[in-house]
Amino acid sequence: MSNIIENQIVNALSKKFSITTEIIQDGDDVSLIVNSHLSGKIIFTQTTPLNQLIEIITSRIEKRVYEKTK
Repeated sequence: MSNIIENQIVNALSKKFSITTEIIQDGDDVSLIVNSHLSGKIIFTQTTPLNQLIEIITSRIEKRVYEKTK
């Protein structure tokens, strides 16, 4: 019985729930913004800084370029 109720709740919410993502740049800072929406209203926002990831990627690219020019 509880599985039926849980499934009904999940089905009802899934029709009204969505997630959007956006990458924003503010000067030298880059962030990933994830918004959770319920019935078109933002109910939760998560901001993840991407600067460290960009530094890691840049470092790897520079390392590969350097190794190819040896």
